[in-house]
Amino acid sequence: MPLPPLDGGHMLGAVWEWLRRRVAGLRGRPDPGPFDTARLLPVAYGVAALLLASGLVLILADILSPLQLF
Repeated sequence: MPLPPLDGGHMLGAVWEWLRRRVAGLRGRPDPGPFDTARLLPVAYGVAALLLASGLVLILADILSPLQLF
């Protein structure tokens, strides 16, 4: 089970905020301020759905056609 402070999801928000500030600085614009990480929830839902679907496919493949070592 991933622990939220250790799973890397918080890192994405920090990297995105850093990129926004960097681009604003290069364009001569003011600091855009903090980024609302709740806007990244669709990305998190998509990744969770992908992991869930791949897990189900692998479980079904193991049940229907298990690997034979010998």
